[in-house]
Amino acid sequence: MVKKETIIEFMGALKEEYNRDVDFKEASIILNDLVSYFDLLAKIDHVQNGVKNDIMYEPD
Repeated sequence: MVKKETIIEFMGALKEEYNRDVDFKEASIILNDLVSYFDLLAKIDHVQNGVKNDIMYEPD
């Protein structure tokens, strides 16, 4: 869950960078979806790096 202040800041960035006005609810949905997407990418990367480390592991 993204904080209210962050959503308001995101709304300002959308207006400034893309000249796009969105209401609070739409900005909240967009931002939370982005956070979820990058969280998923981080989890995938973590799993893939774990698999790579297991493959490269050489027991003593």
